[in-house]
Amino acid sequence: MSRHDSLIIKDTHRGLLYEDGMFREILPAGRFQIPRPPSRLAAFFGAKAPKVEVILVDIRGRDRTIVVQDVLTADGVTISSSFVVQFRVEDPVAALHEVKSFEERLYAEAQTAARRILRGMSLEEVLIARDEIGEELLRQVQESATTYGLKVSGIDFKDLTIPEKLQKIMNQVVLSRRLRATEADESDEDEDSDLIFANARFDRAHNEPADDVDDDHSTRPEKLAIRPHSLDSRSQGIPSSNLDFTLRRHQS
Repeated sequence: MSRHDSLIIKDTHRGLLYEDGMFREILPAGRFQIPRPPSRLAAFFGAKAPKVEVILVDIRGRDRTIVVQDVLTADGVTISSSFVVQFRVEDPVAALHEVKSFEERLYAEAQTAARRILRGMSLEEVLIARDEIGEELLRQVQESATTYGLKVSGIDFKDLTIPEKLQKIMNQVVLSRRLRATEADESDEDEDSDLIFANARFDRAHNEPADDVDDDHSTRPEKLAIRPHSLDSRSQGIPSSNLDFTLRRHQS
C-alpha cells in the first residue's frame, strides 16, 4: 500500500514545500509524490517521518482597486479617488515569509502613498495631471513591493469624486466655455456667408449686359482686374475682405 499522496501543480502556481514546518524548496509545475505522515500504530512502535506540507501560490497577474477617501488637497478641497494596481507574485517565498498578507500590505502602501501625493497638489493640478499621479504612485510603491516578492507593473487613476457644489460650479464653467466657442464658430460662419454673398453679387454684375451698350462701339468689360484695397479705390467695385473687385474697360 502506497504511503504517498499525488500532488499536481499547474503552470499558474508554484508550491512551497515544508517539512515539519521548515521550508525546503519551491516546487515548479508538475506531478509530485508527497509522503503521508505515519499512522498511529506505526508511530506507537517508533516509526518517524517528517510532516510534509505544500502551500500553493498563484503567480498570475491580478488587479486590485485602491480606494482613497476624504483627502484634503493643497487648496482646501476634500476629494476621494481610486486607483487600479496591476501586480503579480514574482518571489513566492518572500510573498509568504516577509509579510502576513502581501495583498493587504500592497493596498496599505499604495493608499498611503496616494494620500501623500494628493495632499501636496491643488484640485486643478489633480484634474490635469492624472497620468503623472499614477506614474509617481507607481514609482513610490514599486520599490517597496519588491521587498516582499511582488512586481507592480502599473497603477492607473480610476475615479475622482469632488464635492457636489463644486462639481456644479465646474459644470457651469465648462458649459459657458462651450457656449463661447459656439458663438465664435457662428461668427466665423457669418463672415464666410458675407464673402460668398459679395462674390455672388460680383458674378451677376459681371455676367449681366450693360444698359448703355452701343451697337457700333461695344463698351462691355473685357478683362477683370483685382487690385489691393486702398483709400483711392475704396469707392469703386464691390469690396470683399481686404480686396476690391473692379472692372476696367479697355477701349480698342
